[in-house]
Amino acid sequence: MMLDTKNAKDIWVAALGQIQLCVNKNSFDTWFKETQGIAIGSGIFTVGTENSFILENLQKHQQTLSENILCQILKENVRVKFVLKSAVKTTPVSDTKDYEFTFERFIVGEHNRQAVATALSIASRPGQSYNPFIIYGKVGLGKTHLLHAIDRLAGQEGYKTAFVTSERFTNEFVAAVRDKKTEEFNQKYRSVDILLIDDIQFISGKTQTEDNFFHTFNELRSSGKQLVITSNCHPRDIADVDARLRSRFEWGLSVEITPPDEKNRANIVRALLIDNNLPIDEELVDYLAAKPAGSVRELIGSFNKITAHCRLKRCPINANSAKTALGETEKEKTRVSRQNSDSICILQTITEILDVSTEDMQSSKRDKKTSFARRCAVYFLKTTLNMSITEIGRIMGSKSPSSISQNLEKINQEIQNDIYTKRKITEIRNKII
Repeated sequence: MMLDTKNAKDIWVAALGQIQLCVNKNSFDTWFKETQGIAIGSGIFTVGTENSFILENLQKHQQTLSENILCQILKENVRVKFVLKSAVKTTPVSDTKDYEFTFERFIVGEHNRQAVATALSIASRPGQSYNPFIIYGKVGLGKTHLLHAIDRLAGQEGYKTAFVTSERFTNEFVAAVRDKKTEEFNQKYRSVDILLIDDIQFISGKTQTEDNFFHTFNELRSSGKQLVITSNCHPRDIADVDARLRSRFEWGLSVEITPPDEKNRANIVRALLIDNNLPIDEELVDYLAAKPAGSVRELIGSFNKITAHCRLKRCPINANSAKTALGETEKEKTRVSRQNSDSICILQTITEILDVSTEDMQSSKRDKKTSFARRCAVYFLKTTLNMSITEIGRIMGSKSPSSISQNLEKINQEIQNDIYTKRKITEIRNKII
């Protein structure tokens, strides 16, 4: 098979939409966000990246994930070759432009109205109420978008802000201790009007970092400065967090963002069509809005897959082409039945290779062997069948969406860092495809 450069770009845009569902936001933004599909031919898919540091990480840790996603999209085996963009002639990919995370671009509905209203108030008048302000909810619902929106608006109002993920905060603190620059570190984060920290749950269990953040929290709040924090769960449910921090979190206001309802999913689809300079087809809007989506990110992933399919096939973007792109033609009334059949094949393959029964994977058993097999099952149900988090939960024995998301995040980290996991994932994949 031989496709031109334009097709490679469109295919990779669709792949990025799927990859974004499989890795955490920090990993996606760091390693994948600026990549670009360059060419495909002779079973090799070439992807360009910005610099050698990112290139090395992609080659070492993201090869398997990228190939699994592309194999799913192309319906055939393909190898990924990562190269530096500077080594080839490329043009910008308009589909992956970095839209500004502003309040104006945030789709408001009942599922997030309180969070947005509070965020707006805090951006204009930090430190005067709701301190700390904590936004919590599942992945892909707009928590990080709101942090960026506060950051931008507050900056326009003349306030000094600092936006940081808890992972980066931890890494910077460890480096500061090592290099004996803790005073500089403290100055950086304790001299602002608003400190915005994303994914605070990742700070739990890191004793020294928690202690530093506790003192940073106290100093900022006592000085009338604002803290805005996001978490994947309510602060009281963050495991292994310092009790002093948990009590501080409860001083302020915690607001949950839930998945968008059908009306809001429709508004999001309309916004995506406008952003991509596409006509608004209400039948397409209704079709996508009616599909359950566990997150905005999941909805965007489906949209990207549809637009890539239509560009490749040179067909209009409408409800019928969307159903074809997502494997759901109008005559396909047995989709769930076939999906169940495919999922059974995947579970049976994992059972054979890892010697763990399907019943155990679907149970609540948590021994090391069963837990690993369960993570592998979740990974392949997502990357091979493109199941939603909710559908995977159903297949895996009525597991909660948060449990499935945690399994997905952990297996992707293991794929990046553990040789045994990489080998087993490749073995399972070769038998499934």
